[in-house]
This record gives sequence, C-alpha cells and structure tokens, in this order.
Amino acid sequence: MFTHYDSDIIVVGGGPIGMASALFCAKEGKTVTLLERFSIGNQHGSSAGHVRMWRIMYTELNHAKLAVTAGELFRDLEQKADVKLLHKNGLLNFGLETDYTPEGTLESAIQVMDMLGKKYTRLTKNQIESRYPFKNLHKDFSGVFQEDGATIDVKETTHSLLKLCRMYGVNIKTQQLVTEIKTDANGVEVITNEGVFHAKKLILCPGAYVNEIVKPSFGFEFNVKLWEMCFAYYRVTDPSLYFPMWFQFDEPRNGHSNLFYGFPNVKFGRDNFVRFAVDWASHVFADPTEREFAPRRIDIQLTQDYVKQHIRGVDSAPIDMASALMTHFPDNHSLLDFMPKDLVPYHKNVVICTGGWAFKFVPLFGKICAELAVYGETEIKIDEFSISRPNIIK
Repeated sequence: MFTHYDSDIIVVGGGPIGMASALFCAKEGKTVTLLERFSIGNQHGSSAGHVRMWRIMYTELNHAKLAVTAGELFRDLEQKADVKLLHKNGLLNFGLETDYTPEGTLESAIQVMDMLGKKYTRLTKNQIESRYPFKNLHKDFSGVFQEDGATIDVKETTHSLLKLCRMYGVNIKTQQLVTEIKTDANGVEVITNEGVFHAKKLILCPGAYVNEIVKPSFGFEFNVKLWEMCFAYYRVTDPSLYFPMWFQFDEPRNGHSNLFYGFPNVKFGRDNFVRFAVDWASHVFADPTEREFAPRRIDIQLTQDYVKQHIRGVDSAPIDMASALMTHFPDNHSLLDFMPKDLVPYHKNVVICTGGWAFKFVPLFGKICAELAVYGETEIKIDEFSISRPNIIK
C-alpha cells in the first residue's frame, strides 16, 4: 500500500499532450511530476517535424466539434504564452469520392460543414487548377476550400507548453525510462531506470511506446501498429503562387495509396519550401525499436512523382527527408479513457491517451486527461476514443 506521494499526479510522456495534461492538472492546483523517456522536444515519436494541421473538415461530426474547441484552447495558449501557434491559410480538399481513407472522404466532410454552419467554397477541377498550383488533374476531380484551416507551429507549441509547465511548477524529469507501473486503492507507483515515484493518479501519454509500458505492468497489449510516416520539402520556384494546406482524395493505384497532402510555405518550417507527402507508410510495424528514421525510397518516390505530374511552381527534387511515428488503432481513432476495468486493478487511477492523428487536439486532450485524473469525469463527449470499442486490446 502506498502511503507517501511524490505528487498528486504523475504524467508519463513529455510530448505535447503529456505536457498539456500536466499543465491543466497544475492549473487545477495539483502537484505534478512529468516523466519523459527522452528529452523534451525529441524526434522519437509522433511530433517530429515542424508543422501539423488544425482543421475542422472531418468526416466525423464530433471530431469537427472537438477541433473547434481545440482551436479555442490553442488561442488561449497563444495568449498565455504570448506566441502565435496557429497560422491560418485554409484547407483545400479535392479529388474523387472514395471509400473511407485515413482522412475520411471528400463529400462526408462537406456534409459535416453544413451541419456546423461553416462556410466553404465548392470548386471544379478547372477552378482548382486556376486558383492553386495544381495541374493535370483528373477530369472528374472536384474540391472544397474551407478558410479556417491553420498550420500549427509544432516547435513553438512544444516550447510554449514547456514554458507554462515550468511556470505552474510542474516537476519535469527527463531520461526516465518507465519499466513498471503498479496500482492499489491509494494510488500508483511508477518505477523508472532512475527511481520510484508515487502519486494518487497517473496519466499515461506514451505514444508509440505504449506497449513497452503496459505489457510488463499489466500483462496485456494494445492493438496498435506503428506507421513510419515519411515527408520531404520542395523548393518553391514561383513565389507568386498560393499554397494552402491540402489533401487529394483518390483511389489506390498499383498497390499504393493515392492520398497525398501538403503544407504551405511557412517561415517556422523551412522558409521558401513546401512540405508534401503521401498519407501512407510502407514501413508498418509493432515494436518502436524497428523504426528506421531514414525514409524508404518508395514513400518519397510516390510523392516526388506526384509533384512532377501535378504541382506547379516547385522544384521536384526533395530535400530534408524525415519521418514521424504514427500510432495507429484499427479504426483510425485515438484512445482517451481510463485503463480497462477487467485488466487493471483500480483502473480509474490511470488515464491513458495514445494513438490517432492527435496534434490538432493537443490542448483539448490535455484538458480532458486532466479532468479525468482530477475529477474522475469530463463533460466533453469522447465516446469515439473509448477503450471499450472493438479491437483496441489484443
């Protein structure tokens, strides 16, 4: 039985969601210890790189509603840290109506915009090619532009959360490899390579490393695959062109994805360059030690071929090729809930958040994790992230 507490709450995982969780707990007056396996701002997980998308065009209505709330929290974070995190440049979705993809479908996102009363502009293939730097698109392509979409400054978000965590007294400990977690009626014990920590509640935000913690601690594994998502930058040769954020929807070809995406030229990324990638990974695995870090040729080649065929005003030679780990559940959603009741003793002492395409939800997911840990509940609808949905646990 644990009788001494190092803090009220321990957060395992010092990525943006872990830091946001720690910050919101500290703002509720709780003492917080944050344990990070590597260093803050490392490139070992899903937050590698400079840019991510904040958008409201989603296939799922509740996802869109959550994105709106997350945007408000991002702006609150901007105000408190006195920085700019969301850089508005709009989102262009275009292509063909397809089966469900990792980004949903073209038409279903438009229906969600109608439900929310959000403005958008429908575009023909010719209008897309005249307004944006695309060429040689399929004759049946159509699109939709939604002006609210914004590019997130990943590095500044990380730095701002770290700054605010320190301001609110979060005890941050790096190079802490968690080897085991124990729970009892009074709280949790977290054992690392450097010591033992006790708290009343635990928030787990381990990203791709979730099963390295869960399996030795509780004897089960989550049903996740890791996608090594590769990307590269391409030099802008015509600065007069307007690059929004964008997704192209199309059916797979030759056994590979035909879903591509891109980011505009932003100074906090690589100035005078745009980032493009295929929304797919050739390297899919379960053990994070299998990550290769260097992108595979096929991932970059697919995008380079797309750039040559369909994008104007950029040099088709890729540079700064890199990758990030995406923790993927079978249904493509995140996990945000208490640990499973039938597998973890005193399961409500442990909140878990991992997986999915979650950077756009960073402050919101942090807030929800904190509410679950501090109050045992949240008023925010998170059913789609439940641990009880099918195929989440092996």
